[in-house]
Amino acid sequence: MSERMILSSDLSMKIDKIIDQLRQKTHPICIVLADISGQLLSTYNANKEIDVTGLAALFASNMGATGAIAEKIYETSGFDSIMQEGKDSNVFLSKIKNSYLLAIVFSSSHQIGMVRLFTKKACNELLELTQEYEVQNQTTMKKVVGNNLSGKLSQQLTNVFENSGII
Repeated sequence: MSERMILSSDLSMKIDKIIDQLRQKTHPICIVLADISGQLLSTYNANKEIDVTGLAALFASNMGATGAIAEKIYETSGFDSIMQEGKDSNVFLSKIKNSYLLAIVFSSSHQIGMVRLFTKKACNELLELTQEYEVQNQTTMKKVVGNNLSGKLSQQLTNVFENSGII
């Protein structure tokens, strides 16, 4: 099971602002921002019956399968986006770097080109924020590992040595 992502309130507000701007421009059914494993970072869901958590996992799987397809056909740069068209709804799925994805589900009556354009713009803005998140997360992990783990490890080693009679 993957570790739950925790965003700072400042970073979360910045991400939500970008998602809200995308929502205003595209009038989607839902928007999902997740890491490549499908763990949610931010969502917008106009249809509360849609399971965005399940969708995020499926979108991540879809992106993984598309990456495998790219490898099989020797597309060395991979694919950055996937467009799926249905009778009533469409999905535009875009990779942000190699670690995140942004998916937008929208009515088939909306112009695909406009949705794609605004989604790509949002992806570029989110790229900067995801890099900020990774730096923030690495700093947090170093603190946790540096403080908690080393202290716990030290205590465990002390216990082992004391119990074995070495100390």
